[in-house]
Amino acid sequence: MSVLVDAGTKVVVQGITGHQGTVHTRQMKLFGTAVVAGVTPGKGGTTVEETPVFDSVRDAVDRTGANASCIFVPAPFAKDALLESVDAGIRLAVIVTEHIPFHDMLVMYHYARSRGARSSDRTVRGSRPRGPPRSASRRTSPSGPAGSGSSRAAGP
Repeated sequence: MSVLVDAGTKVVVQGITGHQGTVHTRQMKLFGTAVVAGVTPGKGGTTVEETPVFDSVRDAVDRTGANASCIFVPAPFAKDALLESVDAGIRLAVIVTEHIPFHDMLVMYHYARSRGARSSDRTVRGSRPRGPPRSASRRTSPSGPAGSGSSRAAGP
């Protein structure tokens, strides 16, 4: 496994003014991560956890030299956030967002790859609702074993 973050990594936090962005920025800084900028459109010129906030990733990269992004935005905005960071020259982005639509994940993956950003099946994956674990389908329920032909619904 390769090292993705080192002493030269400068992080921009997209969505820094939201609750999760603020909490995780504080934690990253406590553990020594060089968080050099935050981005929230319309909130440029403010600060969060002593970190300057910019209106765009391009502006943050140009003014701070950020070379990695940590994205804390709601799922409907995750695709645009990632595309913006790649267009600004970011080559490593971590998206900490649940329930991103699968199609958006495919678009992000191919867009990032086509522009030289790092990606792999281990680092680019979605977070989506899943069914019960495979072993759960083999458990018995009050109506009998799963797949026993019982007409009653099996469990919740």
